[in-house]
Amino acid sequence: MIVAPTYENYQKTAIQYSSSWNNDDKNSPVNAVLTEPNLMESIVALLWDNDMKVVKEACWVLSNSTSLHNPGHIQIILQHDIISPFLYHLLNSASLHEIFNKLIDTLVNILSVGDLSGPNSSQILANEYAKKLALTGIVEALIITWNNSAINDVVKEKVRGLLERWFYGYLPRNEQNGGEIEENIASIEERVSRLTIMGGIF
Repeated sequence: MIVAPTYENYQKTAIQYSSSWNNDDKNSPVNAVLTEPNLMESIVALLWDNDMKVVKEACWVLSNSTSLHNPGHIQIILQHDIISPFLYHLLNSASLHEIFNKLIDTLVNILSVGDLSGPNSSQILANEYAKKLALTGIVEALIITWNNSAINDVVKEKVRGLLERWFYGYLPRNEQNGGEIEENIASIEERVSRLTIMGGIF
């Protein structure tokens, strides 16, 4: 039986994590989070907490844990269901800006690792993380976030950049043009803006 982590237990973990992050070896706190039994599972569970302060701190831990762009770290993290709570908060207009910000940072870190070249290739491999994330509905959630009038310009720009770099090919096509991408559309913002008119409904 899994016992839901309490705010007090999480505070203790967060203090330990934050203090260890000040070490010269930045791998040390990340390794601690990823190798401590049930710790990552608890952090992911805290993404569902009703206290937005707890959610914000859990988002910081995830963002820091992916910040070293270590493929092994990313593989461990993605063994846990981080996408479901990510989708929930991206679609929740009441989420704090800090939460939006750290969620986007975590996605950028994960996708950046997916851009890494293979050991025997000078060409960038197809980003498998982008393909897998697109199948979860993350593109639709990001577009709805972009359309959220409550988010600040910093978050909005991060979302636009993320969509432009990794998910441009997954954006809805112009149905009036046979489903093709219009040649004169140079900016992703123009394509995303269409969804505001459509009400952001898929």
